[in-house]
Amino acid sequence: MRTYDYDGSGKERELVASAHTLMVYEQQFKSGLIEDVFGRISLAGHENDIDRNGNLVVADYTIDNWGAYIKALWAMLKAASDLARAEGRPYDQIPPFSEWSIKATNLDMSEVSAIVVTECQRGLFRAGAAASEDKTSEEG
Repeated sequence: MRTYDYDGSGKERELVASAHTLMVYEQQFKSGLIEDVFGRISLAGHENDIDRNGNLVVADYTIDNWGAYIKALWAMLKAASDLARAEGRPYDQIPPFSEWSIKATNLDMSEVSAIVVTECQRGLFRAGAAASEDKTSEEG
């Protein structure tokens, strides 16, 4: 679990990517977090954007769904708040998205996109692999 100060208050708030995060996102936005954040990337037709070593040399920011990063950040904050409440830990009540977004004045989109993608990979795609590795090492 990581933290982020989204409103410039200096207060770091926990965020988490989990199954609950996916549900919170889908209930609020009527679409899927993974599809919205990761989408589909195709380099077909972009041969001129790749150098002779195979490196992508042009970044097209129209490919990213920047609004989805903000919505995913909110869902992760909300899920972490719900988890803390369920575990009996202190928590910040995360307001509804429309109210929260008004106060989210300290967003650096490069930072937000990195946090969202990294937390999704850690919480949604690597947790199962890590658990499998642990189980394998225990059996071996």
